[in-house]
Amino acid sequence: LVAIYLRSGHRDDRARGCVLPALGTDIARSSPKARRAFASKLDEMIDVIAGLLPGKSPKQARQIATSALATMMGSIALARAVGNKDLSDQILEAGRQALSGQSARRKAPVASDVPRPNDNFKENDHD
Repeated sequence: LVAIYLRSGHRDDRARGCVLPALGTDIARSSPKARRAFASKLDEMIDVIAGLLPGKSPKQARQIATSALATMMGSIALARAVGNKDLSDQILEAGRQALSGQSARRKAPVASDVPRPNDNFKENDHD
């Protein structure tokens, strides 16, 4: 999910990409009714992602899911906003690293680094 969301193709395809990063700032200035509707749908998304985290308590799963969504949406929003491809790519990579638990100092392999058969997406290819 993270590798697909935080890739340059998703960043660049604003017509078919996720609108949540752009909506966030607009919704914040909207009516209480619009903010409640947004919150309700976001809460549903958090629940869906939390459901993908077996072995975690419901509270832990929601915290991880909320953090992941915030990191992914923030990364896409900033990557789209900067207007500089190199910096934008660095932002996407930082988001992927943050969500993989891997920092610039620690180079332990993560599941997303393991090649899979018929996998057309390459971590360093970004499209």
